Amino acid sequence: MFQKVVRLLFIGVITLSLISCDEGTSEPVDNGPSNMVLNSTFEGGSDGEPTYWTAHQTGNYQLAWTTETAGAGSYSLKISNNTADPDSSAYWYQNQCMYIPVNQTVTLKAKIKLDNVVGTGATIVIIGNDREYNIQYYATTLSDLALTGTHDWQEYSMQLENFNNLILCLNIYLVLPTNTTGTVYFDDVRIEY
Repeated sequence: MFQKVVRLLFIGVITLSLISCDEGTSEPVDNGPSNMVLNSTFEGGSDGEPTYWTAHQTGNYQLAWTTETAGAGSYSLKISNNTADPDSSAYWYQNQCMYIPVNQTVTLKAKIKLDNVVGTGATIVIIGNDREYNIQYYATTLSDLALTGTHDWQEYSMQLENFNNLILCLNIYLVLPTNTTGTVYFDDVRIEY
């Protein structure tokens, strides 16, 4: 019986090790000790996709993991759109279900470059969900500033107040929302505590 338990434990450890391996990344992914965002500078990835990030779009938006420009390192995430549409949007997102700093104030930081962004404006959204996927936390840069116009890389930051102990996962969205045209680049996205 003891050998069977040890064997199952060993198989479990090996399986977890294989699952957590970051196979096929082009660069090491270093997030620092206090950054909750994985592959925050988008340097890791393969097959045209950045590691830990997923693209989603409706309508004619274009999303790319690109070396056209970068605020840190060589890569950034790009979203562009040519036609304002009330029913279409696009975003890159990451679901983070590791350590959530309960009852601590954390800071969201991101470098953003805009090229002729008109309309609602680019934004970053953070959503904290509980075990049943109910929203326990919501924050967006859109409520404090409109990211529109044209400018080179600038760092933006926003305080995220006290995550409660019900939050199981944080979802990070880099968004070009409805009724917005132009191009936005995101880089060096961090949630620091």
